[in-house]
Amino acid sequence: MQLEGENLAVVEEQEGVLVARFLTDSLFDPMAVEHVGHQLQTALANGGPNMVVVLDNIKHISSQMLSVFVRLREAALGRDGRICLAAVPEPTQKLLAVAAFDRVFHSFDTVDDAVAALSQ
Repeated sequence: MQLEGENLAVVEEQEGVLVARFLTDSLFDPMAVEHVGHQLQTALANGGPNMVVVLDNIKHISSQMLSVFVRLREAALGRDGRICLAAVPEPTQKLLAVAAFDRVFHSFDTVDDAVAALSQ
């Protein structure tokens, strides 16, 4: 389990787009999800309006984390921005399709492709 003060994600800027990468392979624990959600919301409020969420190393993701993605999307849209996903592992792609997230969030094979799409 991650410590409360420990960063669970790192957010960097690439070509004017925020890129969020997770430092954990599990976004399942409720306290961890709350913590990382706050980290991403803060980064979005202080940066961008566009964010790429990189899921390349995620093995476990909760419905609570999916709700965080929805709130991030709403925050970005409120600033005329967008959120997209990148490097989504196949098992996570299937979960997102079942939850109809593939209809709401654009997903890209690579971070560079996602950044390019949001930079336009």
